[in-house]
Amino acid sequence: MSGLRRVLRLVLLAAVLILLGGYLVRHRAEVVASLSNLTWGVFLLLCGLEVVNSLLSGYRLYLVAREHGERVDLAGAVRLFLVGRFLNTFLPQSGNLYRGLRFKSRFGVGYARYVGVLAGFTWLSVVTTVALALVVLALPGPAPPGADPREAVAWLLGLLLGVPVAAVAATRIATRHRRLGPLAERARGLLDGLRESLARPRLLIPFLATSLVSFGISVAYFGATFHSLGLAPGPASVAVLVTLVRVGSLVNLTPGNLGVLEAASGALVDWLGFSAADGVLVVAVGRAVGLVVVIGLALVAGWRDVLDTLASALGGQGRDR
Repeated sequence: MSGLRRVLRLVLLAAVLILLGGYLVRHRAEVVASLSNLTWGVFLLLCGLEVVNSLLSGYRLYLVAREHGERVDLAGAVRLFLVGRFLNTFLPQSGNLYRGLRFKSRFGVGYARYVGVLAGFTWLSVVTTVALALVVLALPGPAPPGADPREAVAWLLGLLLGVPVAAVAATRIATRHRRLGPLAERARGLLDGLRESLARPRLLIPFLATSLVSFGISVAYFGATFHSLGLAPGPASVAVLVTLVRVGSLVNLTPGNLGVLEAASGALVDWLGFSAADGVLVVAVGRAVGLVVVIGLALVAGWRDVLDTLASALGGQGRDR
């Protein structure tokens, strides 16, 4: 079944890229005009914002690990995040496995505990992003020239808040049927992670504070990207795009949602009243910047871990550190 799923994902990736490439070719004049506004100064600014956001994400991982490990240090946790993100970029899910194994061996955090708590904080982080986007949409300022996204974002927030309720219901149903055991375990993991995260103010307060800063950086990041392409959308439009990118990171239909996220961004930006081609370019530029930063930070922070894990994935024997 996993082999079939892999093949289907590759087929979907090929189909999306072909359709996306055809669309951009048909609008090549518009694409070239937009990209001509992109300068090295803007590119370096975007790289700087991406570096800060990556370090903030690593710090949030440290906050989570600190509450559950005996030997957790900030530099080590940030390094694990950066290397794991690098591995996930090129070998899907390998970074998550790497983090889980390293947390166990270096910090004494069990894999089941790591997965459960991380699931709870992933949910909390997405809820925070969507709630902040709704706040930005409610502020006075220029509204998107197309559709009003407030109702859609409000519905999304309601659905996310309903996830714990659905997890409780899934757990109760699954306990009555042995075949639904894996579903029950996932639901319990999410609920345990949520309980632990919400019950620890020392962890919850700085996590929410850094999430707020990260959201602001993301709005500035995509806002600068829009401006570099010759567009001037208001904060409301940019906040909706940030929400799409954050939610889109949860479910990967293709490796890294390559092509899918660009197409979804194009559709969203077109719905908001701008050019779909520019929506595709904004995410594509962001992906390129992210790739440069991911490679650079991973090689600086943990190049030996990167080489060891890649060697193991290709059939070699990595060193046990």
